[in-house]
Amino acid sequence: MRIKRNANGVILITTGLFILTSVLTLYFSSIKDGTIFLGADKEFHLARIDTLSKLLVSGRLYTGVNPYMLNHYGYGNSLFYPDFLLYIPAILHSLGLSLAKSYVLFLSLLNFSTLTSAFLAYFYVKKSYRGALIFSFFYTFSMYRLIDLILRMAVGEAQSFIFLPWVLVGIWEILAGNQKRWTILAISMTLMLISNINATITTVIMLVFIIVFNLAKLINNKNKVIQLIKATLLATGLSAFYLLPLLEQFFDQKFYVNSHPTLDVTPSMISLKLLIEESFHNQAHAIGIGTVLIVCCVVILVRINKLSYFEKTLFITALLFLIASSTLVPGSIYDNTPLHIIQFTYRLYEPVTLMLAFCSAAILGKIHSATILSLIICIPVLITVKTTMGYHQKGYMSYLQVNQISWEKDPKSIGGFAEFLPQNAERFKNFYVKKREIKYNKSNKFMINNVKFKNGKTIFDFNGTNRTELRLPIIYYKGYQAELIGGNGEVGKPFLNNQGLVSIRAKGKGRVSVQYRATLLQVLGTVVSIVVLVSTIIATCIGNRWRKNEENLNESN
Repeated sequence: MRIKRNANGVILITTGLFILTSVLTLYFSSIKDGTIFLGADKEFHLARIDTLSKLLVSGRLYTGVNPYMLNHYGYGNSLFYPDFLLYIPAILHSLGLSLAKSYVLFLSLLNFSTLTSAFLAYFYVKKSYRGALIFSFFYTFSMYRLIDLILRMAVGEAQSFIFLPWVLVGIWEILAGNQKRWTILAISMTLMLISNINATITTVIMLVFIIVFNLAKLINNKNKVIQLIKATLLATGLSAFYLLPLLEQFFDQKFYVNSHPTLDVTPSMISLKLLIEESFHNQAHAIGIGTVLIVCCVVILVRINKLSYFEKTLFITALLFLIASSTLVPGSIYDNTPLHIIQFTYRLYEPVTLMLAFCSAAILGKIHSATILSLIICIPVLITVKTTMGYHQKGYMSYLQVNQISWEKDPKSIGGFAEFLPQNAERFKNFYVKKREIKYNKSNKFMINNVKFKNGKTIFDFNGTNRTELRLPIIYYKGYQAELIGGNGEVGKPFLNNQGLVSIRAKGKGRVSVQYRATLLQVLGTVVSIVVLVSTIIATCIGNRWRKNEENLNESN
């Protein structure tokens, strides 16, 4: 069925269906009785939303370092984990909606956005309404995405599900569609990157496999290679506002992630037998790709001749990814290589979900019966609802409890591994029991007083004849600046001390303010991204107008 007649009615019904299922699938886990199931990363993400809201209320849109985190020692959340869509619940919360309700509404928006994005992406490629509907439901209400959204509460990875289908559209355009639309790949990869870096890595691996399977096309058509290179360069330019500050921090100092290995990947690997069993059980706390996609694997194998070459490469890549996530592959491939960064092999299930759902829709979308179509799209919804009903009661918390907790005061609010603490910093839990004070050699004829810590600023008076190192209760990241706001004393540039904290050297008498400000490279990265974005929009508009004029000219001739 194609959208030709009654388009407005079809769009309205489809939108209503998406809204209904977006809320229905969250009812038992996040809405019923004013309680919400909070997954593994609850402290981290709720603290991010709550503190982002506080920053917005104080008039700051972006700070790089979140001054409310780590018992106000500050943590560089935004430098390493882009906040991006988290501004949605943060804005809602800053406008007066409770933290719990802001988060639940955000989850609903993620569901709706993923459904809509998946539907539009599939319809863009296949022009099939039935197929688009099947793909959007199989993809959005897949087992692994549910695990990300609710059980793991991996909000960044859940966000990336919105943009992943358009990565597939982008590579399809270059390899099998209109290669002039290479910008789709660049833009979608940029959105993936600022959603979740681990999801971006697994997506890049997926693209490598797809490209390898289509190598003959690239060899025979060098223009496709050029478009791939252009897409890579554009994505890099658009991501400069994130990549340059990230690289700057890593070049400036070493972090826990460099010197304290978080964990080995090997323990997360399971046998294919267990993967299939877990998927068929669809239990609340299982890890797998779900019954629907496992069954679809069999359907695809039986009907594989109905798939295009591009779709066959997706299916083969999905099977290879499932094998790569299992114990059939030596764990050393991950633990002793850069692939260690993905941390868990089940992260490969995200691209697997995408590819299997796409291939399934390509086959099942040819079914003409409206009744069978309705049953097909109901299955993942019903399984999702049943699964959420099985979550353990200990994981639930009332909205009132969620709102009363100061999440940023929990040691887990900076993530379980504290990857981006300076390598010489104490274990992060110690910061929550320490009194915040400025330390210095008091026998050095030096004195400080009138110390104030407020909204990320450390302000104090100093007086001393000898140049003295002052150790501030602030975690060091490149970008801290010290400004003399009174007196005629001398204040040096903030630097990293051997405890991972900010130190400055001062002499004389004066009043100083220390706070984090955007570095030159951060400003440059933002400027580059804006220039690249504006240039791309202008070039696209000019190109579209030129093509339209050319088409009109050809028609007149």
